[in-house]
Amino acid sequence: ENQGQEEDDVVDQEAKQGRSRKRNKWSEQETQDLLRGVSKFGIGNWKKILQCPEFAFNQRTTVDLKDRFR
Repeated sequence: ENQGQEEDDVVDQEAKQGRSRKRNKWSEQETQDLLRGVSKFGIGNWKKILQCPEFAFNQRTTVDLKDRFR
């Protein structure tokens, strides 16, 4: 019965490992939020920036923020 849930878990695992993740283009707003977050928390504090309620990121990871900022 729970087969659908198990399949969802597998998809989640693959997404976490970066396999078969659809490229998600950065919006202007996300880029602005990233730059504001860096000026507020400093370079390298990706987790704080990601978790800050002032900023909205569309399913981004800390690695996404780091890569975008480079």
